[in-house]
Amino acid sequence: MADADPAPLSLGEVRRVIHASPDPRVARTREAIVKALESLETGGTALSVSSLAREAGISRSAFYTHFSGLDELALFILSRAFDEIGAADIELRRTQTLSGAQTARRSLTLLTQHLDRHRALYANVFAAPVSARAHLAAIELFAAETRAILPYTDAAPDAVDAEAVTAFVAAGVMGLLGSWLRGDVVMDADRLVDHLMMFIPAWMAADQ
Repeated sequence: MADADPAPLSLGEVRRVIHASPDPRVARTREAIVKALESLETGGTALSVSSLAREAGISRSAFYTHFSGLDELALFILSRAFDEIGAADIELRRTQTLSGAQTARRSLTLLTQHLDRHRALYANVFAAPVSARAHLAAIELFAAETRAILPYTDAAPDAVDAEAVTAFVAAGVMGLLGSWLRGDVVMDADRLVDHLMMFIPAWMAADQ
């Protein structure tokens, strides 16, 4: 008896395969979408899958092969920003190039600037009730970076639980940033960073 044909992959499974692919064509398509996003944001054009696909020179179906929608694109870009900011933060703490407070402020400033630069995308995604999943995913991205930084923060109290700290800090920071993006909290970026610095545990910004 002949083996049955394997079940076709779902679109979500196809995306996971594509994201893990080393094929340079995959990377080029993703970069074309990112560049299209930056072009539309600079021009003040309303963001949609259609406008992004048109600007990137691809079909809507090609966009959906890579991203399920604007929320997944936002998380892709946010993840890359966290990777870059987090790696620099750890290096500064490891080499003690800056003080703990200066390093924490620099990282929070870079994150705030990134969100502000892509405000049209993030506000559109995180303001929508249907995007609660994206908001939770963004919190987990921040939590992952916080976990990576904790070993370089020697001033932590002995009794502190790493998971409790990461859950508290990540939810608080991303919650405030989300409120700022939606316009619920109105202040300039520098004042926002001042507040973030006041709210995170002092020992996380202390020198080793």
